[in-house]
Amino acid sequence: MQTNSLSWLYRSRILGMAAVAALFAAGCFTPPAYVQTDSSPSSIVATSEIMPGTYPEVVLSKNSQLTRTYLDGLSTAIGPHGFTLIFKEVRRSLREHFAPRRVKTDASGPDLRMILDVQASISGWYEQKISITGVLMDSQNNTIDTIRGDGDDSKHDETPEQRFRGATKAAIADFASHLSASPALDAHEQQEKQKEEQARHLAQEERRKTIAHASDNDDSAKELFKLQAAFNLPVSETTELLLTWKNRHLASLLQNAKTAELRDYVDEIEHTVLQATDASEKEKDEAQRLIAAGANDEHEHTDLARAYRLRIEVLKPILAAIKEEVVNRGK
Repeated sequence: MQTNSLSWLYRSRILGMAAVAALFAAGCFTPPAYVQTDSSPSSIVATSEIMPGTYPEVVLSKNSQLTRTYLDGLSTAIGPHGFTLIFKEVRRSLREHFAPRRVKTDASGPDLRMILDVQASISGWYEQKISITGVLMDSQNNTIDTIRGDGDDSKHDETPEQRFRGATKAAIADFASHLSASPALDAHEQQEKQKEEQARHLAQEERRKTIAHASDNDDSAKELFKLQAAFNLPVSETTELLLTWKNRHLASLLQNAKTAELRDYVDEIEHTVLQATDASEKEKDEAQRLIAAGANDEHEHTDLARAYRLRIEVLKPILAAIKEEVVNRGK
């Protein structure tokens, strides 16, 4: 008897849920509202949830998490993955706006992040509204600007899913428009560029000192002729070191080295040229693969491919000079 009662109760709940869905589809049912906080920028509360594959780094607000649950509950009417659709469009807008920038991180984390606050209002069959707010912050958690986008769709000749997508599209367009017109964000980016330029200048000065010191202690360039030198310097800096050595010490090497040593250098340099050519092609292929996959981190491979090509360009005149000296000694 108890089993029959439980079975009847279960069937009643299923029928009740089906009736609610049917009422919504008929336009006679308004979904219950969800609890949300004040939508003013000062009241937007960030959670610890960081969304993947974004620049700036996107952190969800409490409202966004509530909206996601709310939209998941309406998936039979507006389609599955409603919040995912909104987030993908936000990520696309950010990627298009910030594409020229590199992602810069240091010990304090990303240089820019955004708290994403999404709210939705779906009232019965017709009215659908989407509001998107992005609070842009620097690495010190100072607010740079608050970007807002609003969209709605109440066309009577569309399905609820079509209206949801229409409202999302309109909100994203409004968000992207305000993002591109933000004077505060433009000012922040200019300040960051100035800081990066100053840091780059200081790094170059330090590198010049390192290169000058290292080249003065290696007349033979035994390490410099290798693709990967024993000292701990990046490929591009090793190439700069090699260039400085060429200008300071190549003439001395040609004058004082034995012929057998010069032939060994020819062999070493030619092998390095082959290795650098192969390494450059592999880095270029990897960069193209990442671009095709829609990733943002292809720059490292592009820069490394270029560094290997520059190494070859510096080695070529050194190789030619050594070969010429060997030929002259054989006359």
